Amino acid sequence: FIMATAIVPLSIDDSIASQRGCDIACMATPWLISTGFVVTFSALFSKTWCTNRVIRGAKTFDPRSAMAKIRAISSVTVKKRDVLAPFIVVFSVNCVLLLCWTLIDPSRWIRHPVNEGNLSDLSDLSNLSNTFGSCQSKGTTSKVLAGLTASIDLSVLILVCVQAYNARHMNGGNAEIHWVMVACASWIQVLVVGIPV
Repeated sequence: FIMATAIVPLSIDDSIASQRGCDIACMATPWLISTGFVVTFSALFSKTWCTNRVIRGAKTFDPRSAMAKIRAISSVTVKKRDVLAPFIVVFSVNCVLLLCWTLIDPSRWIRHPVNEGNLSDLSDLSNLSNTFGSCQSKGTTSKVLAGLTASIDLSVLILVCVQAYNARHMNGGNAEIHWVMVACASWIQVLVVGIPV
């Protein structure tokens, strides 16, 4: 849901908002996309990681005895901090990077001419028909911070894929691990197709 709300600031331009409002919308988009991505995939990572931890705990005991296996599974404890730790770490790092990006070199709404004509007077609405607007940053700092944020988010996606792959042989009621793998593979496919565009 958080990622989906990024479509709202993407739809804002200077025909419905002030220059400041457009600048805020430009920086709101990466915040919403990255935050939504981290919330979603940190939860998936925690789930698959904890599942693998319980299964590994069961495999350390004598498999010949059913009671030993039940005791092994019940002896593996997964605490709330074990589940929250990956989320807190990744979310904090993303927030620091996005905050640095917002404070040091934020994206700004800039209107460009379609044809290299004279746009000295943008108050005349007839001049706006041959222009387009986009969010841009002036320095390289924003590119570096955006790349680091994307790298961390991609790392989380890869870690979820690895954990889901490790849990692929699980039997029983945890068949959703298969669907976690399908979702991760779909995201990787979207990124491979969408990033070059």
